[in-house]
Amino acid sequence: MEKIDYNIFTQIKYDENDSYVSQGWKLHCSGTIENYKEILKIVKKECDIRKIDFKYIKAINDVQFRLSGDCPVSAFGKLITIYPNTVEDFVLIAKELYSKLKQYHGPYVLSDNSVYNSEVLYYRYGAIDRDDGNLIDYETNKVIKDNRMYFEVPSFVDDPLNYEDDSQSKIINNTVFPERIINTSSAGNTYLGKFQDKNVVIKEARNLVISSKGYAKQDLIREIRTIGTLKNAEYVPKIIQVFDEFNNNYVVEEQLPGITLDDWAAKDYREISKQLLKIFYMIIDVVQDLHSNEIVLQDISSSNFMIDEVDGDIQKVYICDLGSSHSIDENWSVDEGATVRFYDSLSKDLTPKEQDFHKIGYLFMSMIFPLNNFLVADPTGNKTWELFLNFCEEENVSIEYVEIIKQLVKTHSNRSKETIDVNFGLGDELQYDISLSHMKPLVAELLSNSTNTRHAINLQKFTDLELLEYVDNIENISLNGGLSGIGMLLITNKYLKASQHGHIIARIDYLIASHRNDMYLGIEKGILGVLMYKLEYFISIGDDNQLHLVIKCS
Repeated sequence: MEKIDYNIFTQIKYDENDSYVSQGWKLHCSGTIENYKEILKIVKKECDIRKIDFKYIKAINDVQFRLSGDCPVSAFGKLITIYPNTVEDFVLIAKELYSKLKQYHGPYVLSDNSVYNSEVLYYRYGAIDRDDGNLIDYETNKVIKDNRMYFEVPSFVDDPLNYEDDSQSKIINNTVFPERIINTSSAGNTYLGKFQDKNVVIKEARNLVISSKGYAKQDLIREIRTIGTLKNAEYVPKIIQVFDEFNNNYVVEEQLPGITLDDWAAKDYREISKQLLKIFYMIIDVVQDLHSNEIVLQDISSSNFMIDEVDGDIQKVYICDLGSSHSIDENWSVDEGATVRFYDSLSKDLTPKEQDFHKIGYLFMSMIFPLNNFLVADPTGNKTWELFLNFCEEENVSIEYVEIIKQLVKTHSNRSKETIDVNFGLGDELQYDISLSHMKPLVAELLSNSTNTRHAINLQKFTDLELLEYVDNIENISLNGGLSGIGMLLITNKYLKASQHGHIIARIDYLIASHRNDMYLGIEKGILGVLMYKLEYFISIGDDNQLHLVIKCS
């Protein structure tokens, strides 16, 4: 027997198994922080008896990440992987482990099928000893791309367990009809759908998925509770129905009009600049009203607000995500349940209300120039603020806008104020120009001084195959949470493996070619952000030929 440590895994390989098959049926075990060691002990014993190779996650903090909503769907819940050499071995150990693990609970492994009705044992057919993650169709002998996010049996094999869950839905697709996924997460998807012929949003919280403050189900309960407290407020959605199904929780909400602030800010800056000041005031008013009800929003980002605009005029601002909202007297740290790019470490001593305003300041900064994206590399925010001021000075951004953002971001300098006073006599329109040539040196300076971040570390802990599967299921090209952002995080940590960046770039190019007419031009969510990532990568590896092509495109 050989014990091999790599990435976050320890692999046990038996001498009888000289090599792996390139693809086949494999088993995954999930679990909880509390029962993981017990499950691992049982799996080790059964695999040792049958000399079946397996791997498991070593450190408990990596187990926690794999069980959290931050983990990509393709890797979620996979704490142990078992590699039977034959279909017969697969069936035998699946049945044996099923009987031994019946009493254990864990979250559903989203890419797999449950072994009978087990809550911790799952299976799928996929690549085993292949670096590219692809499959070979044994009927045609052709290589096929494996981009299955959820369980699906390839056409050239049969399911040896032949198990189908016969549990019936009482509500989903009977009275509530999900039609389209608008946000995919291991913690639970968000859907657009129908209820009694009305357009609705359906939010899902999956069972036993860890969030930054407890579990995903608790996040959904917080949202329901906050909306109930604000029942007369016009800036939150109305709740239509709450129900449980398949061990998951769901809430059906009215579909708010408009688009996310993220999408609104990605439009041509000449359009948004005319409405920017109005947006600032409306967001502050909404949050102040929330505070008057002794509720803290906690998670403030450009994806958590919606903008209703009619014929170029802003009508309303809505809060569309309240999963981290909480009572003022609850004990939360600034980072719990919050988006990383919208606060710095100097805010930890602020009151909860002050922390909300501090985060709004970084939100406003992102709407003028998204330097706040690099707070992951600049925890104090000092360098980010310095670069933002330099940008504003060079591009002649109105000092009044800078003062609003300063007063919010630097809330710790205004501790005596109960509320934030932004009643300046401002002009109607913000005038500035954003160019790739201006942004590039600022980004390079931040990246050169960066340290490891939680997100980049987690990406590096993926095996090559897991990262490729993750990338293949992403539809977002942006710096803000998309493929370009993943590439930049890897570069930030000097992780320059050509096969992985090549795969990311190929996926980006495919998406751009497929959706060319729908692509934004902007930096944070569009083509310019892609160009910035490519520039940084080809400079980092010294590929002058590719660099020349990117510069020519830009």
